[in-house]
Amino acid sequence: MVKYGAGYEIRTFRSFGPVVFSLRSGFAILPSCGPDTLETRTFDRRCIPMNWQTLTRMLWVAITLPLPAAVGERVDLYVGGGVTGQTKVVSDDNDRQQVWVKTDPDLVLVLPKSRVRSIEPADKLAAYERFAGQTGQDAERHYKLSVWCKTNHLPEQSRYHLQRAITLNPDHVAARASLGYKQINGRWTLFTDLQRSRGLVHVGGNLWKAPEQISREEVRKETDKTAKLWKRKLSQMLAALSREEPDAWANLEAIDDPLAADAIAEQLEKSRGGRQPRRLRSLWVRLLGKLDHPSARKALVRAGLEEPDRRLQQDILEQLQTNGRSSAVASYTDVLVKAAAGKHPDAKGVSLAATALQSFVDPEMALVWVDALVTEHIRAAPQQPGMTFGFGDTGANGMQAGSAAKAEIRRSQNGEVRNLLRMIEPEADYGFDENAWRRHFALQRSRYQGDLRRDGEGVR
Repeated sequence: MVKYGAGYEIRTFRSFGPVVFSLRSGFAILPSCGPDTLETRTFDRRCIPMNWQTLTRMLWVAITLPLPAAVGERVDLYVGGGVTGQTKVVSDDNDRQQVWVKTDPDLVLVLPKSRVRSIEPADKLAAYERFAGQTGQDAERHYKLSVWCKTNHLPEQSRYHLQRAITLNPDHVAARASLGYKQINGRWTLFTDLQRSRGLVHVGGNLWKAPEQISREEVRKETDKTAKLWKRKLSQMLAALSREEPDAWANLEAIDDPLAADAIAEQLEKSRGGRQPRRLRSLWVRLLGKLDHPSARKALVRAGLEEPDRRLQQDILEQLQTNGRSSAVASYTDVLVKAAAGKHPDAKGVSLAATALQSFVDPEMALVWVDALVTEHIRAAPQQPGMTFGFGDTGANGMQAGSAAKAEIRRSQNGEVRNLLRMIEPEADYGFDENAWRRHFALQRSRYQGDLRRDGEGVR
């Protein structure tokens, strides 16, 4: 540790010998002293003060001196220059990192980590310097050396030799590609410049995005943050309601922020099964109905199918008639379409969807709904217990525990779909005869279109 002012305190290891310690004004060299353990010494006149310029010159001298066989690592500084020796990264009493470099048995340099650009094995750098001396003015050699540098984790040297390669040969394709160039209409253009000319913004790595996309994502992040805050706020409001605070109910009724939709939808789903009083559950439905948000409509559409409380389910469907009709019709019709194609597991879902659609009667959808009048549902039958024996084609016998599971096909006549069709045509009833219903609705549609044509002729 170094304290600025009279009687500087320093800490050093005797085994490291003289130490270069950083001061606020620069650096100082201190001869070795003290025991082998870490100790505090008083800074005296034996120390040699240095500034950054002096240290840089000293480092340049250090790297030109002959090195021993085991040189350790090479430390390069942002201000230029570097030094080679055995390194150790330590922290001072203020948790600031320092790099200690033992250049020989009698000298240790202590450098602030913030001033150090890189620490690399010295033998790797020695090999690099040997290869660099052989490149000359050959662009291909510079490119190959850049590849070697990249493989050996020397990024700055790698980029330098790529730049040298395209300086010596402006059309060196591999070097240009490594530097991020693209050839557009015979001209080399940096990919980054090309992307910026397209109006894109670099957001990290190889990812570029349009400004409007970035704006949407930022809005989405802020929206998600607010939605999460609403979940916590709603829990606090419910706690106030349980304490019977005077304004608790009024505060819940006053919610009008669309971003509260996710939190309210979660409460509606969690309350299913009598976990909350009907009055409160009915409030969740009304709030979702008045909030103009996709999450609100999605929650109501789902609840319109799954809500076991029939009276509350009717309230949900009434809210959807006002805000979310198209979403409800599309979602419930999709259940019928999948059932007609044999892709729905049971008839109960078909019945629930058809019942919900009775609140959204639409003659234009009649021919689609007819297909779900009679449906087939495939279910896997459970494996039967016991043992089975048999002989294969080669005569070899076999034994198997239990019988294999078999697919079970169930045919269902869906009464609620029939009721839905009769709501469109109260005077007609073809039972579960899909073809008869199709002919009827096709005839009705042709008559309607004929009336439209005659009306048009009358106008002309």
